[in-house]
Amino acid sequence: MIYRLAEGGGALLHENLRCLQDVAGEHLCFKSDLQKRAQLIGSGCAELLTQ
Repeated sequence: MIYRLAEGGGALLHENLRCLQDVAGEHLCFKSDLQKRAQLIGSGCAELLTQ
């Protein structure tokens, strides 16, 4: 499942998101999410990632 966060957010939220982006490719628990994201992008449904 892909979630969207509300606009804005605090500095701590942005810092935590940057940290998650850094480790997403390193940890196996994120592997299936990255594969699903790639499938969406490859199928022409990339706009679903921004909704």
